[in-house]
Amino acid sequence: MAVAANFGNLHAWATKKGVPTDHAKASMTNSLVNMCAYDIRLFVVVEGLGFHDVIQTTLDISFANKTPLLADDLLQSRQTIKRRTMDRSEEGIIKLQGIVHNHFQDNGRASFSTDIWMDDATQTAYNVDTMHLIDVNFIMHARVMSCDEFSEGTSHTAAAIHCDFLNSVRPFIT
Repeated sequence: MAVAANFGNLHAWATKKGVPTDHAKASMTNSLVNMCAYDIRLFVVVEGLGFHDVIQTTLDISFANKTPLLADDLLQSRQTIKRRTMDRSEEGIIKLQGIVHNHFQDNGRASFSTDIWMDDATQTAYNVDTMHLIDVNFIMHARVMSCDEFSEGTSHTAAAIHCDFLNSVRPFIT
């Protein structure tokens, strides 16, 4: 909750207020139905922590601004979001490398999985590689090591998938 955390007092104030009206809840529900339909998203998206963070941040910004806002004025382009995500990803990879290194130093074991799927709406193929490990307290951790778009024309053969997988895990196991 990057922005919401900056507005902690606003969040505390907002959480002490009463519940929204039935009309407000119906309006939000209709907006969420439209989002799922327009963007071809799973309904479970509304239960995610990230989604809740976006909604709370929006409410906090709106309250702090004290004037009506248009979503288009607040939202960033997908290129900006991707760039910021990649920056954060690099930081996360470094942190995860340390965690994994310590895990293996303690004779820990890990398993890996790869998942490939096609976004039907954009006809784009994606590959995600995940590491699964159980720490000394028997708590299971699953961490995404990479999530990449298959370039158009890239072969989806076992050899190409294997090569992609090895490139994904190599920074974590060497």
